[in-house]
Amino acid sequence: MESYIKIALKLIFLCTILWSTCMLNVVLSIKLSNFLFKLPIKDVVSYNVMISGFASHGHGEVALKLFSEMLERGIQPDRITFLGILYACSQIGCLELCQYYFNYDYGIERSVDHYACMVEIFWLSRIY
Repeated sequence: MESYIKIALKLIFLCTILWSTCMLNVVLSIKLSNFLFKLPIKDVVSYNVMISGFASHGHGEVALKLFSEMLERGIQPDRITFLGILYACSQIGCLELCQYYFNYDYGIERSVDHYACMVEIFWLSRIY
């Protein structure tokens, strides 16, 4: 019986560490996004950081809004931006939007990563 209590206590301890780490990630990403939004000069690099960050943390809609803002400001996307957008579409499960962005000509040569993202979204749309 004592070993079960030790195992339970270890699990509680590990869950607490995991939860604390997740909360730290959330706080740091919010602080980083606030810092980047306040930058006087927004270029393709700062947008790439924001788009990729929001997409990889499950906020695909925000990433797509940032992409629209980037295009409105006349900033030309690069292959990193394009990958972040495809990943954002993949995260929100929007196959049609992902296909639209993939087929639109931004003057970016498609790489293996771009095609891999498309394979993922097709795979996920087949499962769900």
